[in-house]
Amino acid sequence: MSALARNRTLAWLACLPALAISLGLLFAPFALSLYRSVASAGTFDLSAYSGILDSAFRSVLGDTLRFAALVTLACLLLGTPTAYALVRCPAWARRTMLVAMGLSFTIGTLIRSYAWLAILGSRGLVNSALHALGWAHPVKLAFTDGAMLLASVQVALPLFILPLYGVMQGIDLRVPRAARSLGADPVTAWFTTVLPLAVPGIGVSCALVFLSCLGFYAIPTLLGAPDSYLLSQELEVRINTLGDDAGASARIVVMVALVLLSCGLAALLRRYAGRADAGRISARVMHALEPLARAVSPWRWVPVGAIFAFVLALLLVPLVILVPLSVSDDFYLRFPPRSFSLRWMETFLGDPDLLGSAAFTLRIAITSAAIGSLAGAMAALAALRLGDARARLVTLAVAAPLVVSPITVTAALYLVALRWSGIEPSVLFVAVYAVTGLPYGFLLVGAAARRLDPQLARAAATLGAGPVTTARTVTMPLLATAFASAFVFAFLLAVDDISAGLFLASSDAMPLALRLWEDLKAAITPLPAAITMLAALCAVALYALAGLASKLRREARRWEPRS
Repeated sequence: MSALARNRTLAWLACLPALAISLGLLFAPFALSLYRSVASAGTFDLSAYSGILDSAFRSVLGDTLRFAALVTLACLLLGTPTAYALVRCPAWARRTMLVAMGLSFTIGTLIRSYAWLAILGSRGLVNSALHALGWAHPVKLAFTDGAMLLASVQVALPLFILPLYGVMQGIDLRVPRAARSLGADPVTAWFTTVLPLAVPGIGVSCALVFLSCLGFYAIPTLLGAPDSYLLSQELEVRINTLGDDAGASARIVVMVALVLLSCGLAALLRRYAGRADAGRISARVMHALEPLARAVSPWRWVPVGAIFAFVLALLLVPLVILVPLSVSDDFYLRFPPRSFSLRWMETFLGDPDLLGSAAFTLRIAITSAAIGSLAGAMAALAALRLGDARARLVTLAVAAPLVVSPITVTAALYLVALRWSGIEPSVLFVAVYAVTGLPYGFLLVGAAARRLDPQLARAAATLGAGPVTTARTVTMPLLATAFASAFVFAFLLAVDDISAGLFLASSDAMPLALRLWEDLKAAITPLPAAITMLAALCAVALYALAGLASKLRREARRWEPRS
């Protein structure tokens, strides 16, 4: 066997764990859902799709698509100027915005939805301010479509901004300068040079936000109007309340079909955006609007700065109010609190059920994050040795869970698991979160590996190091940060998710997020804020200990005797 064939064989073996997770726990359950939706008692039967043709389901589907489109449009209008401002703004403003987006990812969707109740509720921040200004009656802001949209935009904005920021960082700023040197004003130069170059990134960001919104469950259920009813809620009711497995399978097929159609449309738009006539259309539009562009050009940074400040406030305010809420002494959610104490932290630390749920969550989150991120990282490194066509196939298989909502993945896997008795719920939880965490290891480690200088590995080889030694001493240390980031993303996704618990939880396998979710439906108290603050303090303590250990290790190496 030649060296090239041996390397490709080893690369396929390294891809095997990730492919097994994706094909066995994602594609196979979807295929079985399709089969179950069209087969009844071994015969071809389309009765499961009959409900999809009625007006009630068409209304649900229309509301879901409209909701996802509105969130995507809002993110487009707010996120595009913000991403460009991140490239051009001072370093302190850039760091502040990136920290705000990082904190948003860390806190999670459920807690941020809860924080919006403290802002928009009848005893929340906004109504308390209106009352102080003399407004007699509270304004109904929570449990409306507006509240659902606002909270969803806040959750989705980091998904939109971060990929687009990476694309805009790679745009050569000499291009708009050249346009200005030829007589274009700054606004026209931006729309005719920077914006066309950023279109691929805008398309990716819009697709990520739209596909994510199709599977939102916590925000519409917790903050939406009583009559708001989206596809994710329809799927949960179809399984847990009606016990209609065939109907649920049909809805899973519809949700996957929406994902495929959205991805296909995004690919077509991206291909069209790369054509020359698309650039000519943009140039013609800006030529027609050039008088207006020249008029507003001197004040162009005013709206961009206002949008940047609004996005920063939108990201930070729901997180900041969690601090006083965590030490509230009230029996129910009120902001600002009337008095302060540690009673809710003590409630959590003294409740064995809550502590048991926290331990269960940590166990499954750590296990699934380790499995998913490690398998994804191995596949990413192996894909670099497979060639373009094979690497695209691996990318398609391993990154697919990123565009499918967790509730769809969980529902499909749950319907498959119903056929087998005796499976531990913890095993199913780990399976779901290993699938959803898989793309993070693949994408983050793959991006970091492509930036590595190949001369480093060649230098190690010339000094006598074998492939294993080179990987252990050169490649792995350089990729450690990317792998740690992938692990953290997968871990946080598992900790925050409630969709798996909706179908898989039992009395002795109850994630903390689902237990908090059930408590919030019964009574809205400061308990979630207290638990979040305790988790944040533990995370800060662990980070400080890790930093201290790293510093002590460097000092020990510094004073080691040299031979």
